[in-house]
Amino acid sequence: MLSALKKTENFTPNTAELSISDLRISDKYQRLLDEHFVRKVVKEFNPGMVGAIIVSKRKDGYYIIDGQHRVEILRRVKIFTVLAVILYGLTPEQEAEYFVAYNRGRRNLSQYDMFKAELFAGVNSAVEIYDVVTSCGLYIGKSVANYQIGAISTLRDMHKTLTKDEFKRSLSLVKNAWKGNKDSFNNHIISGAGIVVKKCGKYFTDKDFQEKMSMVDVFELLLDGNSRVKSTANNLGHAECIIMAYNKGKRTKQIPVHALYE
Repeated sequence: MLSALKKTENFTPNTAELSISDLRISDKYQRLLDEHFVRKVVKEFNPGMVGAIIVSKRKDGYYIIDGQHRVEILRRVKIFTVLAVILYGLTPEQEAEYFVAYNRGRRNLSQYDMFKAELFAGVNSAVEIYDVVTSCGLYIGKSVANYQIGAISTLRDMHKTLTKDEFKRSLSLVKNAWKGNKDSFNNHIISGAGIVVKKCGKYFTDKDFQEKMSMVDVFELLLDGNSRVKSTANNLGHAECIIMAYNKGKRTKQIPVHALYE
């Protein structure tokens, strides 16, 4: 099932009751604790719903792969041991790979949490996305902010459909045109920019694009694109709006809108 387990010849799971004080959490791949969730469950605590957590045995203790919220809940209700499935022989990177595989598709794991774990595990796609984003002077976070992208799914789609150069060019154009404004890193704007670069990139220079689009209100561009999406094929509304904003007032060297559909 997991390449991490295939690479570990001495992988031998075991089950035991562990002291909570012996448990550790790696911030390299684990998500942040959801304080609201913990408080809610503590108020309605049912010991029969705890089940077994999954941990990895290292020299300095047992590292939680699955169950950090349950462990925190147990700590707060004054229960100091927990049943655990113990995995042996995993490196920290293999723990992260196990975490990703175990949690894939679970509703309570955010796209960012999954990406963070994949990055630490060395998953190629995550590493490549991270390298492109950071090479543009940008960050990846749980939510959008100035110079920070939170649209993980959109980054994954761009990584699949664009070449590395197109991917990097798209993000750089957005960053430089709107000076890292958080509204410009909305998933529709960066996705639209990626489509424009892929379909129409030969019709404009980076300098011209950045100078022209820096005069465009990105929030208004987003709203215009949202209204146009319903009436355009292939969900290209935001790409069309970017081209129209670029072409406005230009007598020569316009980007042909029809190129989007070729």
